[in-house]
Amino acid sequence: EAALVQRFKRREAKIETWAAGTEQLAARGEPIGKVLGRTELADGLNLTKVTVPIGVLLVVFESRPDSLPQIASLSLRSGNGLLLKGGREAEHSNAALHRIVVDAVHTASGGRVGR
Repeated sequence: EAALVQRFKRREAKIETWAAGTEQLAARGEPIGKVLGRTELADGLNLTKVTVPIGVLLVVFESRPDSLPQIASLSLRSGNGLLLKGGREAEHSNAALHRIVVDAVHTASGGRVGR
């Protein structure tokens, strides 16, 4: 039980680590639409390999609330939709973190992405 309680404690250092990781990810180059290669198959017929989002990711994780902001950051950066299923023990922590992510996306998009 002591280990479970430790997972849910949000220390300032842990939150700063999450923020730094998210900022580093945001600072990276655009991953969508990157041309990886081109091949001419026939005269006037070219095949271009371009990076695209997968679509929607489904991630099931246990009682580790720190998973939610990390997974959400990666999903947003790669242009993918996201379905998350966290452990029952972390329900309230995950709900709070989800609200933070949704509010941040709404604000960063200038309201174009709803809550």
